[in-house]
Amino acid sequence: DVAHELKNPLIAANATAQSLSYARTDDERDQLVVQIRSELKRLNRLISDVSNASRLDAELALQQREPVDLAEVLRNVADTFRDLTSGSGRTIVLDVAQGDPDDLVVLGQDGRLGQVATNLIDNAISFSPPDGAIRISLRREVGVVRLAVEDDGPGIDIDKLEKVFERFYTYRPTATTSRGNNSGLGLSITREIVKAHGGRIWAENCQPGLADNGIVDGQRRGARFVVTVPCARRVGQQFRSHPSRGWRV
Repeated sequence: DVAHELKNPLIAANATAQSLSYARTDDERDQLVVQIRSELKRLNRLISDVSNASRLDAELALQQREPVDLAEVLRNVADTFRDLTSGSGRTIVLDVAQGDPDDLVVLGQDGRLGQVATNLIDNAISFSPPDGAIRISLRREVGVVRLAVEDDGPGIDIDKLEKVFERFYTYRPTATTSRGNNSGLGLSITREIVKAHGGRIWAENCQPGLADNGIVDGQRRGARFVVTVPCARRVGQQFRSHPSRGWRV
């Protein structure tokens, strides 16, 4: 699977590079160079994601779990994406429930939970229009902390809502392309991290009252990815060198 996926952007970049010799104007050459860079960028991302996936199981098994304030993790990730998308026209909207800060604490690994948020927000951005909004919410529900990331993109076919989590699967319908700028591993890795934290993740379309085919007014309207992770509760008043001893699920 990996070899096959690595070949695709290489073949595309090579074919485009060969076309450079046939370009008649500077504009045509510039467009071809942009295409080559895009394929090489995708290749680099694919290699990084494959490397990340290969380390995932070992790291999740070995790293100690500690209390993680998901609100703080989410704010940091959202701030990073606001900087990255500055000037693009896209907006990042973060809605964190107010109340007891302990309500949004889970037991886990902050780096990996940050990766979950990063993958979902990055995925939402890649399928959002230039003037779209990425809406992120964090809530405490019965026994779990619920994270949701919504976009203004094309949504997802009903029969693809589970398939999008399969490795190397990148399809999502848009007006110009059948895939986003992703390796197809991000959501698969995200699901494995969530499962390792005892949680669940699923995809759905945003618009209320969607027909079974996911279409509103002839168009698909936005996707929502939802993560729930068991919440932690404090036992005692404080913790120091071994924070996880002061918490339990």
